Order: sequence, then C-alpha cells, then structure tokens
Amino acid sequence: MEVLSTWEIAAREFEPRSSRVWASPLDLACALDPRYRRTPALELINEALVWADSTPDARLIVVMSPQEGKSLLVSQHGVLWSLLRDPRKRIAEVSYGDSLARRWGRAVRNHVRDHGAGLRIDLGLRLAPDKQAANEWELTTGGGMITAGVHTGLTGRPVDDLRIDDPLKDRDEADSPTIRQNVWEFWTGTAVPRLAPGAPVILVMTRWHHDDLAGRLMRDQPGQWRVVHIPAQADPDVVDPDPLGRAPGEYMVSARGRTPADWERRKVEMEADWEPLAQGNPASPGGDVFDVDKLRWWHRSADGTELVCGPRTWRLADCWRFVTVDTATSTRSTADWTVASAWAVPLDGSIVLLDSLRERVPEHRQIDVARPLVERWGCDPVYVEASMRGTQLVRDAIAQGWRIEDLHPDTNKRIRAGLAARRVDQGRLWFPGDMDPAKLRQRVDELKEFPHGRHDDFVDTLAYAAHVALTDWIPPTTPAVASPVRTAADQAGLAQVGDLMHQLF
Repeated sequence: MEVLSTWEIAAREFEPRSSRVWASPLDLACALDPRYRRTPALELINEALVWADSTPDARLIVVMSPQEGKSLLVSQHGVLWSLLRDPRKRIAEVSYGDSLARRWGRAVRNHVRDHGAGLRIDLGLRLAPDKQAANEWELTTGGGMITAGVHTGLTGRPVDDLRIDDPLKDRDEADSPTIRQNVWEFWTGTAVPRLAPGAPVILVMTRWHHDDLAGRLMRDQPGQWRVVHIPAQADPDVVDPDPLGRAPGEYMVSARGRTPADWERRKVEMEADWEPLAQGNPASPGGDVFDVDKLRWWHRSADGTELVCGPRTWRLADCWRFVTVDTATSTRSTADWTVASAWAVPLDGSIVLLDSLRERVPEHRQIDVARPLVERWGCDPVYVEASMRGTQLVRDAIAQGWRIEDLHPDTNKRIRAGLAARRVDQGRLWFPGDMDPAKLRQRVDELKEFPHGRHDDFVDTLAYAAHVALTDWIPPTTPAVASPVRTAADQAGLAQVGDLMHQLF
C-alpha cells in the first residue's frame, strides 16, 4: 500500500485534473482519498461489486466484520462509481433507519458536489439545481439517489440499483419475530416491486440471527445469491475453505490497522457478540430436543482397558462396539459433513460415545473417515443408510472385510432423534471427558441447537446409535454388577472431567 505524507497529499492538489471512469469502486476510493487502505478483504468485495454492476439481475450478499470498510465501499464509493458508469441510473439506499440511509446519501451527494468542475478530480457529474436533499437528489443526466429506512419504504419510486445496508439495527431487533417479518415484507412487498428489469441488489448486513433477511434469502432462493462472507478470523466451521486463503486461526488484514493482538483483545471484549459481528455467524436459535445438562461423562482407567462411567467401571472388551456413519453428498463449503461415530454399549445398556470424526470429503474418501474408528476401537459392525448400498464407501468397506449393516431412518429428523433424546434425559448417554475440547464443544453445541442449527450430522449418528442399541444389542443373561472406581488415577480422571465440564458449560 502506498503511504503518503501530508506534504505529498497537499502536492497532489496541484497535479493535472482528470475526468474519467475508474476501473472499480476501490480504485475510485483510493483516487478520492490517498490514505484509503486496500486490504485483501476489500479487494474481494470490490471484485464482487464490479461483477454485480455488470451482471443483469445480480444478487449479492456481503458479510464482514464492522468498521473494516465494507459499507464505505458498497454504499458510498460503490454507489458513486456505479453512477459514473451510468449517470442515468436511479440508485436506492436502504437501512434500518432513515438517518443511517440518509447519511450515505449525503456522503455520495457531497462527493458529486465537491468534485465538480474546477477541482483536481472532476467526476463529470452535476447535481440538478432543484433536487439536492440528502435523502433524495438527482443529477442533470436524470440519475441520482434516494434513501429510506426499511419501515419508510420506497413507494412509487423506480429503482435501477438497490443497496440494503444493515436492515436490522441490533440484536434486539434481530431477536424480534415481528421486526424480522417486517423486514421480509419490505423486501417482498416494497423492494422487489420497485426493481427495474435487470436491477442488481446488494445486501450488506450483520448476521445477528439465522432467520434474518440474508438467511431467508439464501434458504428460500438457493443458488440465486452470490455470498461474500469474510470472517475476521479464519474458521473452517464458518467458511470452508477460507475466502482469503488464510490458515485456520489467522486474522484478516485490517483496514483500520488492527494487529493480531488487537483482534485477540477485541474477541475477548466482544464476548458473545464476536460470532455474529466479527465472524458473520448468526446466533444459534437454541434447540428444544436435547437437555445437554443431563449428559454424562466418562474417562479411561489408568491402564486404558476400562471405561469409568461414574460409579461403574466397564471392561472395554465386554462392551458391544459399533460405528454409525452419516454421509454428505457434497464437498461444497456450505455442505454437511461426513461424520463417523464409534459407540460402546456396556452391560447396563447405556450408550457410550468413544470418539467421533468428521470431514468434508468426496465419495471415494468417505471410507477414510470411519477407518480410524474401526481400527482403533475394534468396532463391528459399521452402520450406514440403506441408500448407501452400492456406493464406493460400502464397496471399499466390504473389500476390507468390514461387516456393513443397513439403517432405515425415519424421514423426520426430529422423530429420529427422539430415542437418543430420551437416553440423554435418563442419564444413559456418556461422552468422553478427554476428547479435544474444541471437538467436544462442537458436538455438544450441535445437540444444543438441534433441530435449528447449521449442521446435524453428528446428531444423525447419535440417533442411529440409539436406534441400533435398542434393536440389535443383545442384553446379558446376568444382571450388571456395579463396581467402584478403583484407583487414585481414576479419581483424578474424574476430577479432570469435572474441570472440563465447568469450562464447557
């Protein structure tokens, strides 16, 4: 990035004047303000804006951390650049309130007014003398800009280009079903009818809620919206692969000059707001199926051959062990995961999660997700949905000598999960207390959010496990005998589990 001193900036005021159309909104922004900072994130958004301006009926959603230049690029320099390309275009800017939308209208108008004839940069645009209000102004060429809040509307005004920047003010508005529905009705009843043929729509917003405007558009109009989603910190669970090619955990280059230490401090200070604001990850709606407070936690005995489940200790060799697999049909970044989970059923009929692995892989590699579990825990059989018969996964598994059993799941996921939910309520579902905390948190969060969460692949493997434990497990002929936790090492393991649960919950 070119960094100019105050003297160099002043000297440029005496350079020859120019009047031309810049290649992109970002190029225009840098020409108007030499201090403007180009970042990889803004370059990505910039490319999408160029695409939207030249693509009929383009639909674009932009999600990125606040105060990093996205709104300035989209709602100010992007609007101005689009008017330079077509001075007859009627652009509408909409936000959660009139004042915010009007602020963008004023900023663009001032650029037109302040970069008229006689200045170093002559944009070549002129304001119509009789219409220059911040919320509605026109050019002498017929184009111009109008602004409005989502609750004000655009009745009677044709729109050639629509920008919607933060239609929800904050978390309180996002959590209100009434306000979310009002925003949706603005889109369907006010915005869409005003759009001229071929008009692009660009939506910039903070993802406070899974059912916000962006969420509903992506859900109800799949494949119609191009989504530029740039989390502040690269996270495979948010965007996979990372749109900027960053390594997991790497922070974005900040337009404000934030360092990784600044981002870390910001992450701590923002607490729960970090996910929606910085990561673009809408708040989980919360589920009503699994009572995760009733999960039980096990650890291994000192010699590793036994499962210590509360007051009882079970020899792993005496437990029935099996794997359930839920396969994904796509490796797209928004697709579900292929998940394999290993389970044990001890003599009392409880269900014990031994381990769980997940990955987005093509069909020919799905067998690789289950293989480590089969080999490590000695699981037999492996359960897959009956529809998977004939797939590469099953063919590879049979070739390796695995016993494959079919699953015939209920088509309703909520009903399918009911048996597993009862196991949780009864305190008969055990999770490993020594599992990697990040992986364990992801599995528990998926239970918390079901059936509204982004993913339910692990829940599916759990539902399958509860089903086959009921139908395929043969109870012992002698009653189970409780045995105490027998060693100091085992007692220490239980204490570690308690500490981990305190951190998780």
